[in-house]
Amino acid sequence: MKLSHFLVRGTLLAASLFSASDVLAQDSRDVRGTVVDSAGVGLRGATVVALTKPDSVIAKFAIAAGDGSFTLRRVPVGDYVVQVTFVGYSAWSRDVVLSGEDLDIGTIVLDDVVSELDELVISSDHVPFVVKKDTLEYNARAFAVRPNATVEDLLKRLPGIEVADDGSIKAQGEDVRKVLVEGKEFFGSDPTVATRNLPAEAVDKVQVYDKLSDMAEFTGIRDGDEQKTINLDLTKDAEQGYFGSVAGGYGDPERYDGQASVNRFTPTTQLSVLANVNNINRQGFSFQDYIRFMGGMQALSGDGFRTGGIQLGSDISDGFSETLALGLNASHDFGSKTSVRSSWFMSSIDNRQDRTVNQEELLGDALSSLVNENSAQRSDNVTHRVNLNVDHRLQDGHDLRFRGNLQASATSLSNQGGRTTRTATGMTQNTNQAMYASDGDDLGGDASLTWRKRLNERGRSLVADLRMNLNDSDLSGDLDSRIGLYEQGDLLTYDEILQQQSRLGN
Repeated sequence: MKLSHFLVRGTLLAASLFSASDVLAQDSRDVRGTVVDSAGVGLRGATVVALTKPDSVIAKFAIAAGDGSFTLRRVPVGDYVVQVTFVGYSAWSRDVVLSGEDLDIGTIVLDDVVSELDELVISSDHVPFVVKKDTLEYNARAFAVRPNATVEDLLKRLPGIEVADDGSIKAQGEDVRKVLVEGKEFFGSDPTVATRNLPAEAVDKVQVYDKLSDMAEFTGIRDGDEQKTINLDLTKDAEQGYFGSVAGGYGDPERYDGQASVNRFTPTTQLSVLANVNNINRQGFSFQDYIRFMGGMQALSGDGFRTGGIQLGSDISDGFSETLALGLNASHDFGSKTSVRSSWFMSSIDNRQDRTVNQEELLGDALSSLVNENSAQRSDNVTHRVNLNVDHRLQDGHDLRFRGNLQASATSLSNQGGRTTRTATGMTQNTNQAMYASDGDDLGGDASLTWRKRLNERGRSLVADLRMNLNDSDLSGDLDSRIGLYEQGDLLTYDEILQQQSRLGN
């Protein structure tokens, strides 16, 4: 009776879901049209959005095709403002009501912008995003986020941008390699430091584009070495002033979490201090740092090496972790010829994992064995990252550029555990006691000094490049394992494994 009742309810639920889907499909319409200039030429790349009334939230958006045609697909029925924008042209908008059928707006003619005054009028419109040549620019104010939200929360709201759980970003289907603030690097090349620590309310525009290589920017000749980049254009108040956030919490049993971000920006200087401390298994540093820590241990212990039932180098979500992160970012322009960008970042994690397993193994309908297993693992990892970038312009088309990165890390891990297997009658079959300990230090970095002189306007240049790489690693470990095999409770064999493992590199 209960089973049939469950099946009936399941059928009704499925039917209601299908009905809801049908209703949603019936209660949405397509909006079509074509965007052209005053000569009737289609404006490829024009931005078309449907904004809900009266809060101007984006419901749907589209980019005009080569002939200027566009389609806003599956727009829910209701009242909207359809807005069309294109760089160099006046904005166009119209109130529409979607009800019975799909809507064909027809041909939309955009007028050329003929004065600076008109341009200022356009900038006051609530335009969600525009396409400017090779740059897609989002208006942060058009995408509502919760109070005290971070830049990462804002990026998750932007159409065409995806943010993964580890903080990695995709824009237009490509991995984002750099996140700049006011066109300048922020804490080196780690995008998550900016997105997870800067407040969303400080951002005015989010610009997505393909950043050319240093050499291509200097010569003006594309070399194919481009990186998908996001630039955060700050509000007027944040461009010249203080901004940041402080948050924290404490609770039983002795759990705490605190973070702070303080920033001081001027047209020539950027100063930022970041701090995070917690014991709730939340990463206070970049995901790449943690992979670096634990990856070294996995390489030392081998593929799939286990002791006491715990995989060495497991994820931060396992066990109990205490993390600490501190960072300082400083940038300054010394006149029009020299600029310096530098940052220091320290991150630490202490992880504790204890495990106890009691297992019954069955053979047929009878109990065949009992397994008792316990293990305890401790790990301590600290890393420091420093980077320094200096640009000096000797004269127009003649400059020097220095780029340097240094990273030092120290890791330690200890794991000990035991395992005992008994028969159904309680007789010991085998035992295993294992202890593993490792310590490692790693120092790595790279530096480059580039001299460049442009010979003519066509991009022909002379370039001299001096590069250096540093890699000095020392990783060692000790393994002590004892295995005992029994029969009728008497010890028959006893095997012991003692290993010293080491890996050196420079």
